[in-house]
Amino acid sequence: MASVALLISLAFVQNITYSLQSRSATRNSNLYHMIAAVTSSLVFFTTRQFLITKSLPFMFMPAYVFGTVFGSMHGKKLSQKIEKLIDARTGPSDKNKSQFFQFWPSLGILTVALVLEVLFLSENPKLLLMVAVLSFLSNFGFSIVRVTRNADNHWVHFGAILFEAMSSFALLKIMIEQQMDWTLFIPSMTGSMMSSLLGSELAKKIMTVVRASSDSHVKEGKAINVPFGPLAAGASLMIAQFFIFGFSNIFTISILMVSVLAQSVSFSMVSRARQRSSDAYLVWCSFLSNGIWYLTMHLYTADKMPNYLFIPNTSATSMGALAGQDISMRVEKKIGAVMDEPKPQTKVSPA
Repeated sequence: MASVALLISLAFVQNITYSLQSRSATRNSNLYHMIAAVTSSLVFFTTRQFLITKSLPFMFMPAYVFGTVFGSMHGKKLSQKIEKLIDARTGPSDKNKSQFFQFWPSLGILTVALVLEVLFLSENPKLLLMVAVLSFLSNFGFSIVRVTRNADNHWVHFGAILFEAMSSFALLKIMIEQQMDWTLFIPSMTGSMMSSLLGSELAKKIMTVVRASSDSHVKEGKAINVPFGPLAAGASLMIAQFFIFGFSNIFTISILMVSVLAQSVSFSMVSRARQRSSDAYLVWCSFLSNGIWYLTMHLYTADKMPNYLFIPNTSATSMGALAGQDISMRVEKKIGAVMDEPKPQTKVSPA
């Protein structure tokens, strides 16, 4: 009973902090984004460590989903209040460049802590450095994915999700093998913090260059085109899988691909839902997303993520992300869910 209560609390706080990080990454306050990212990293590592060391039993699944759904709702509302307070809105962060540089001393402290751990406290410094590098690459990719999935350019999003999926698979494989040992926290956090702000800033600039929009399909009635090209490119990755590994373990691969595909669809939908103005949409997306994530993590943990799952995982992740992006845009257009809440109109007294 105590474990269930602890998991509900961790899941609740995890999704509050993740909602803050997710929304802050698409807003124009670097300071807000960095504070949210640091807090989210700590809570997320703690929750994963708790679950992976217990092999994600199915009896914990309802408690995890319960905590995450409520955390998503409260996190969105808390973030909206913070955004209103500091006037953080979607778009590039040009006006806040000074905040970007203000946080490099904090990142420097994390780097010093990592160097000290590698030199004096670790029996396997290569492992720590590998985790730091993979955390940087994974979170750099994820920061870009978070922004690109909330826009309408499918090819840019496809490229971002491929990069993120490959680096994340390698990182998660190490984390599961090491049972989320706390010696990996500083390398993981250092890499992720260095990359998080850089990734979101780069993605915002890319979206500006390619003229991608977040809300034109809702506000302007822009046509939503099915991303056939990127979907075909994602599916074609399986040709390499069959060429390298043949058709062995096809049953395990099929189960994982279905789960990862559903997870990626739901991740795209819940990520976009966190950014938009419909609470009901967010509740349903959060419920599906966290339930499917738990199931997928159970499969990962049970098999220790063998190498032959790398290509199927990447293929399913990319196709699911594209499908989720497309489905979300259609739902948003149907219900009128947009990124920014409209600013209140100031009443002008008659002269």
